[in-house]
This record gives sequence, structure tokens and C-alpha cells, in this order.
Amino acid sequence: QGAGLNVRSKSGPNGSVPRGSVFVQSPEAGDRIAKESTVTIWVSTGKPQVLVPDLKGHPLTDAIASITAAGLNPRIFYVHSTAPENTVVAQVPAAGDRVLKGTRVRINVSKGPRPVAVPSVVDQPYANAAGALQGAGFTVTRVDVDSDKPKGVVVTQEPSAGTEVAKGTQVTLSV
Repeated sequence: QGAGLNVRSKSGPNGSVPRGSVFVQSPEAGDRIAKESTVTIWVSTGKPQVLVPDLKGHPLTDAIASITAAGLNPRIFYVHSTAPENTVVAQVPAAGDRVLKGTRVRINVSKGPRPVAVPSVVDQPYANAAGALQGAGFTVTRVDVDSDKPKGVVVTQEPSAGTEVAKGTQVTLSV
């Protein structure tokens, strides 16, 4: 303005120029123009920001594609969850947050339910064995077999005691 020119100011993000500083002008410095001509300057609003997409409930591959498309960096952590495997169960920062482009986003991905050890129920009466297994979250199937053990006693179990499986797994008791 001191040189007799009109100034039109625009603003926009710029990752390398501090907020409030000019990063582009038109016409460029050194160009000759008539007095009272307009010079347009672009003032930095700082580093570009983006909205964090909603990832929860989406398959991991889709979540990675969304994060990458938004200009963000995924950081993946696998956690036990009741959600299907390879499904996003949580994220930080939250969906809808405005963050700097390039920010890392923590993505918690289900690796299925935490396995539990099958308790030993061999040599127990069927009713007690079935109750213990069902109480621990397993389903029970009974198969009657010939044995030298007393009637109604569990002879074998499959899967065997100590095997780590998901809750809800079927345990077959030979009685």
C-alpha cells in the first residue's frame, strides 16, 4: 500500500510457511505494474488440517484406505474383542476431529475373543462337568460310550484340558 498499490488478501494452509506469513504474491516481486494496480497476497493459515474419518466397525483394509486418502498415517494395534477379526474397534484421534495432515491415527483392530483354557472335567459326573463348562462359556455335547468307569462319569473330553480356545467353543464329553 505504501508503494501506491491495492492489496487483496487471501489465506490458505501452507506446511512450510508459519501462520500469518505471506507465501505467494501475484504479480511476483520485481514485476513492474502501474500505480493503483492490485497485488494479491496469500497468507498462511499454518499447516494443512484434515478431518479424521470414522473407522469404527470397518474392515482394516478399508480403514487404511480412508486414513491414507485423508493424508493421515495409520498406526495399527491388534486387541482381543468380541468384534469379528480384522474389524476396527476403536481409534484415536476420534472421528470428526480436525488434525494436522500427516498425524498418526491409532487404529485398534480386533483379533477375535481372548482364548480361554478348557478346564479338566474327566472323572466328574456329567451334570457337574457340563455345568462347569457351560459356566465357563463353552457349549457341551454328550456322547455315551462303553467304559469300565461308573455310569454317568466323564471318560474323555475334546478339546483336552488346558487347550486354549475361544469362548463358545463346543466341548465334547464322552460319558
